[in-house]
Amino acid sequence: MRRFQWAVIFLFSLAWFSFFQAWGSFADPDAFYHAKMAMLLSDQGILRSFPWLDLTSFAHPFTNQHFLFHVLLGPFVRAFGMLYGTQIAAVFFAAVCITAFFLILRGLRIQNAWLWTALLAALPPMIGRLSLGKASPLAIMLFLLGLFAFLKRRPWVAFFAGLFFVLTHGGWPLLFLAYAFALCGEVLYELVICECKMRALLSYWLTDIASPLRILAALFLGTVVGFLMHPYAGSLFQFLLIQIGHIAIATPVQEVQLGNEWYPYTSAVLIRTLALGLVVALVVFFGLVFAMRKKPEQWRMREILSLSVLLAFLFAIMLKSARFVEYFSPVFILWLALLATCIDGPRFLLEVKKIKRSLLVVFALFFFLLFFHAAWDMHAEFRKAAMPFSQYEKAMQVLATRAQPGERIYHSNWVVFPQLFVLNDRFQYVSGLDSTFLLERSPDISRTYNALMMGESTDKIYSFVHDALGARFAFIDLVRNKNLLPSFEQDAHFKKIYQDEEATIFEVVS
Repeated sequence: MRRFQWAVIFLFSLAWFSFFQAWGSFADPDAFYHAKMAMLLSDQGILRSFPWLDLTSFAHPFTNQHFLFHVLLGPFVRAFGMLYGTQIAAVFFAAVCITAFFLILRGLRIQNAWLWTALLAALPPMIGRLSLGKASPLAIMLFLLGLFAFLKRRPWVAFFAGLFFVLTHGGWPLLFLAYAFALCGEVLYELVICECKMRALLSYWLTDIASPLRILAALFLGTVVGFLMHPYAGSLFQFLLIQIGHIAIATPVQEVQLGNEWYPYTSAVLIRTLALGLVVALVVFFGLVFAMRKKPEQWRMREILSLSVLLAFLFAIMLKSARFVEYFSPVFILWLALLATCIDGPRFLLEVKKIKRSLLVVFALFFFLLFFHAAWDMHAEFRKAAMPFSQYEKAMQVLATRAQPGERIYHSNWVVFPQLFVLNDRFQYVSGLDSTFLLERSPDISRTYNALMMGESTDKIYSFVHDALGARFAFIDLVRNKNLLPSFEQDAHFKKIYQDEEATIFEVVS
């Protein structure tokens, strides 16, 4: 039965993540983009341009950083339809990621791997990030495989992790940073705990077949091969300079409105987000204080210290941007699982028996209430954030009958671009996917566009829409920008041609 535990984990994961999906809608607009790109790739092959956002740096030059993810989405969108296929794929890839985590725990010889896997799957940030219909499950899985390769000295695993990471997701440089910080932890272990001299350590690393430097070299070689294989190799590095340098690091929070994932957590939200893991951490630390093994394995201590330094780095960047919680969370659970192997099980149980039974019952009830509350909250959150597949469909049908193919459509919020792109790919749009792309390519347009989105500079509506953008039609998103509606209605240059509860369309008349 032990041999088939992974299959049980996979099936339970499918059921678990299916429960959280708001079927018939996406909770993240980027999922619409990925669905459309997978269909276009399946129908037309590799895209060499992206005319739909020609005003942005995203299209100059166009680089599909999620190329392999879109390839893997292809069979799903073909079999089940563009949008439902992507939603089914989201559940499948989430289950694959959780199952991979289980197998990594098994590979690290961690007991009760299923229990730690269940804890990871129950963490709200993992439920959220794995269920959005994006490339996150594959990126997280490859990141964890890369860490496994480092800890267990598996050069071929490091090679393929680097290769597929480059083809799948633009976050692959994070794995190199992870190696660097894990290596710092290993150096601390060798110098402080083992009292090794630096010169001797370097000599050992340069000659030993299990050296971490060899694993780093394997990762580098796999990344190079991935670059050479990538259909967008010529522009990939330039794209990453914007994605990592200008968006992730030098985030222009004062100039554009970013996606929520790029903003930091508040302290209260962060604690609530990681509450389940923090409760388990208290249990683990209790075990280490009162029932730690007298002589933990040295190789295990090396792994723990390596992940400790890496975990501190991931925590730091998570404080800057909430999106990095998807990497912090699995490393945090993995770190706790490694720490737990240093606890003497029988002694731990004896210490637990000393605690009053009533306190243990209260603690157990508290944990399960926390678990059910977190799960129900996430279930409700997905439905609250749900964007139905049919949203804006009627409004875009009206545009399809009036606007000519190739015309630019002004849309009041960059967030809706993926949905409009799915509904009609004959038009050009203004901004989308990340507002920084418009700022990079067309800074003046970006500033006015963002001012209008925030309800400012409304006296410039006509000159901006008609003169600067050359657009004959304006799409006003009433879900997010209802405040703009009076400004357009009061401007004689615009005539309202359609309105429903979701959107209003205006045509330039003079």
